[in-house]
Amino acid sequence: MSAVTSVRPVPDEVQVFLDAVVAWPTERWRRCVVDERRRVSAESRATARELRDAVLAAEGLAMLAWFTTDAAETSAGIVQSALAPADHLLVTTLLTDAALAILARPALPTRDLALLLTPFLPLQLP
Repeated sequence: MSAVTSVRPVPDEVQVFLDAVVAWPTERWRRCVVDERRRVSAESRATARELRDAVLAAEGLAMLAWFTTDAAETSAGIVQSALAPADHLLVTTLLTDAALAILARPALPTRDLALLLTPFLPLQLP
């Protein structure tokens, strides 16, 4: 059974990703947060998000995106208990961005997919 059990339809590849990162040790999450704050501009991430959201809308995946966001936020809640409160919003954002990017992956340009998944690499995706 998954660490984040969901009765909602979340694609397997998204659930596998969320289960894998929830299992990360606290120190790896701390490094992820620190690295992300140094790595990318808010503008670059916002542009990638906008394109991802446009792909999800164009592909008719709005409801599935909603369920995916819910699963990502639940996963973030599990991870956050071991992190500083100042990091909670960033962790939620990173997990949600990545989970939705995986959902949009077939139609999302490689550069934008990479930008949204980088905090979690080298993670093998199904």
